[in-house]
Amino acid sequence: MVPTILAETHNSLFSGHLGISRTIRRTQRLYFWPLMNSDIENWIKSCELCSERKQPSNPVRAQLSSMPLASMPFERVSTDIMGPLPVSGPSKYQYVLVFICYFTKYVEFIPLSDIRASTVAKAFIENVLCRHGSPSFLHSDRGSNYLSNIVRETCKLFEITKTHTTSYHPQCNGQSERMMRSVKDMLSKYLDDNKNWHNFLPFIQFAYNTAPSVDTTDYSPFFLVYGRHPKNPIDSNLPNLDVNKTAQEYVTTLLEELEIARKIAKELIEIRKAEMLKKANKNRDNPNFNVGDIVYLYKPVLVAGIGRKLNRPWIGPYYISQKLSEIHVKLRRKSDGETTEE
Repeated sequence: MVPTILAETHNSLFSGHLGISRTIRRTQRLYFWPLMNSDIENWIKSCELCSERKQPSNPVRAQLSSMPLASMPFERVSTDIMGPLPVSGPSKYQYVLVFICYFTKYVEFIPLSDIRASTVAKAFIENVLCRHGSPSFLHSDRGSNYLSNIVRETCKLFEITKTHTTSYHPQCNGQSERMMRSVKDMLSKYLDDNKNWHNFLPFIQFAYNTAPSVDTTDYSPFFLVYGRHPKNPIDSNLPNLDVNKTAQEYVTTLLEELEIARKIAKELIEIRKAEMLKKANKNRDNPNFNVGDIVYLYKPVLVAGIGRKLNRPWIGPYYISQKLSEIHVKLRRKSDGETTEE
């Protein structure tokens, strides 16, 4: 009898899925039973439709963590795609594929006319593997082009561990996100009436790679990769200080300076990453999740015909089937057993 009353006073079309206080007052007008208020509260808290819609009143913001530090150039590489942009050139480029080295911050910008998985995999092989060697790790978002079989098989062939961000958290690939902003900012300053933005990409890539990374390593990405500073057109009138060195002397000096620079760069990355995490986590705390807990997954994908204001952004219920870390869990949906990692 009680479930029937609760369904009628909360779930029915005439009751409107209202909150706890209003549902208690509505029910009190006609019914009473021991622990009635507690039953109503538990009923509403377990209502799946209400849970899919309601925002947490005091959400816990999990502490940020950082990717493991790389110890050599192109050991870890992150990638992302910018676009669609206005069509550029006879090849009809609309996207910029970005690769960035976690250690040196060296970037590769590749204009693309499409972002099919085969196109992305081909660009990765030609612009990263063939220039810098095979990385140990490749990090991306969860775009279908990165999660496809062809990218997965490419990584398997070259023994690359593929990692990806959690859903709807682009901050997990913050390095690429910051790079996107830089590319857009630099492109916007050179376009004017020239709509062929792809012509400027090589120059923007050179400018970025040869500028000191003042917020991380203090060295330019170019220097940390090649052990020397490139010669710019403005440098043509300056003397060449290495002209009297033998090849052996030049190589010895190059290796010594490069070893010192990379050691300093690694130390600075560690220091600045620790400072960033301390500042970012000042008002954060990890949620206390345990195996077996019932949770809902935030997935703000708009349903066709339903606007953002009427959307239910939480899906579930799921239960936690495995705890992979303090903030990383494996979920299994109660209704059909579908699993996901978040």
